[in-house]
Amino acid sequence: MANALLWFSQPFLLTLVVNQRINDQISVTRQRGIFCARLKEVATMLLRRGKMAVALSVLAGGMLSVACATPQAAPPPAGGGSNEVKAGGILRFSYHTDPVYLDPIRKNVSDMEMITGGTYGMLLRYKLGKEQGYTSTVLQSYLAEKWEVSPDGGTYTFNLRKGVMNENKAPLNGSEFTSKDVKFNLERYRDDRQSTAKYMVEEIKSIETPDPYTVKVIMNGPFAPFLTYAGNTELLMVPQALVEAGLSEKQAIGYGPYRFESGKEGSVFKMKKNPDFFLKDEKGRSLPYLDGYDMYIIPDEAAQVAAFVAGQVDICARCLPGSSPLLDTLKQGAKDATIVELLDAGGDKIYISQQWEPGKDIRVRQAIQAAINPKAFIDALSKGKAQLNIAGIGPAWGDWSLPAAEIGKYYAADPAKARQLLKDAGRENLPVEIMWTPASGQGFRLWGEMLVSQLKAAGFDPKLDTVENAVAFDRKRKAEFHLHIFGGSFRPDPDGNIYATFKCGSSLNYSKACDPQLDPLLEKQRSITDVTERKKAVHDALRMINERAIGFLQPYSDHTAYYWRPYVKGYYPHMYWGFGLKTLETWLDK
Repeated sequence: MANALLWFSQPFLLTLVVNQRINDQISVTRQRGIFCARLKEVATMLLRRGKMAVALSVLAGGMLSVACATPQAAPPPAGGGSNEVKAGGILRFSYHTDPVYLDPIRKNVSDMEMITGGTYGMLLRYKLGKEQGYTSTVLQSYLAEKWEVSPDGGTYTFNLRKGVMNENKAPLNGSEFTSKDVKFNLERYRDDRQSTAKYMVEEIKSIETPDPYTVKVIMNGPFAPFLTYAGNTELLMVPQALVEAGLSEKQAIGYGPYRFESGKEGSVFKMKKNPDFFLKDEKGRSLPYLDGYDMYIIPDEAAQVAAFVAGQVDICARCLPGSSPLLDTLKQGAKDATIVELLDAGGDKIYISQQWEPGKDIRVRQAIQAAINPKAFIDALSKGKAQLNIAGIGPAWGDWSLPAAEIGKYYAADPAKARQLLKDAGRENLPVEIMWTPASGQGFRLWGEMLVSQLKAAGFDPKLDTVENAVAFDRKRKAEFHLHIFGGSFRPDPDGNIYATFKCGSSLNYSKACDPQLDPLLEKQRSITDVTERKKAVHDALRMINERAIGFLQPYSDHTAYYWRPYVKGYYPHMYWGFGLKTLETWLDK
């Protein structure tokens, strides 16, 4: 603590204004604002210099929570305050990176969906809320009011809403969103070489639009996941005219619950309510309830927590790993916060590039697998709360995953076996670079350092390769790495978690893995409409993926800690990235 205060007094710090991206936008008193900003900078600096304990003492030791706390209204009465919806207000949240581009065709990543999830929509949507749960895929209407599936599971007919109007801004000029837009989007996702959602629609044979409000999708055969995909944000529908005008990459103009108002890189992006949005609640009230939401760009996790504790944001978007030491800081500094820890449906991955020559050898991949000790990761990084996982579909999926006893056998933590496999492959003391990006969070750095240690003990010569986020994304798409540690996205159907990531040539196969023995199993499971039989086919594919260490390893799943202020009502975490969809029925009780 003394070191922290000494650094705080150094003259050069007097000129620093930390979190300017927040303080430029939120009115605070000058003296308190400068003090709090400097204090957060100290904590951030300490973290970056590896002085975690001292940094946390600055954040959690009372200085921040006392000096920087925002005055709070009196607590609500027992029972959680008013149950009557209050329309209006701006929801504020922090996010770690700027949106890079805005056209979902290229890659529907989370930073993009903070914008596009508000301006666009899908044919269907999932029911959200605590009752439904974090991974709910229960479908309800959205752009389509009704839908039906042919008895053979090969034809899907959607009846669209009338009066879904685009924003009155060029080139859309208040036009109606119709079946021609849906047809255009589905064909574009299927045929465009940049499409990362191709796996969701590649079975589409043809699309008929007999009138502006009817879409008939004809598949090559039964395709079990399609309805679930129709409700997923990876198939956001962008107005055709916007794409054809060449504007969809940098502008988000549409018909969704929110409209893009303004944005400044490294500062804040603002979304405002669409007054012409087509949905209403069961009482006939206009949705969304909010007047809008603001996304503050705060790259550092410690600074994100500091902003929440100081009352500058209401809710997390890039939330904390359940193992993060900052979680204790959060609990001490914001005692009224609602905090929910949920088991990750995805899980962090260790991609093994098969563009990298050694990665093509099954013995090398199995040696990496044998070197890994998941229990050590779980004990050190998640305080024992994480669960063993496997590549593809982990325990959060229930009986879609393999039994727990079977999962455990794939990570035996056997360095001697790893050394022997490397020797058999003629790759003793194999140099391995592990690519990671600080944008994924400091937890990945700690994970990477432990992975380096485990690989070294098993006969590898590993090192961490720190890469800026945009560069890492480009290299990942080209599989230009040896190993790459990165967060695992959740996809709403098992197919998206195995076919999309392991099928030869698939759009999300970032390892460029290709195993001819696996592909028939992946194709089989997506054509089976009987759930029980489909689960058996999925299990067969999972066994081969993990026995042959194809594509990537996924040794454990941690929890994520979601947090928000008690006055944020009508909200519960969901796998959706886009806040536009997650906040349709969110309101502020203040």
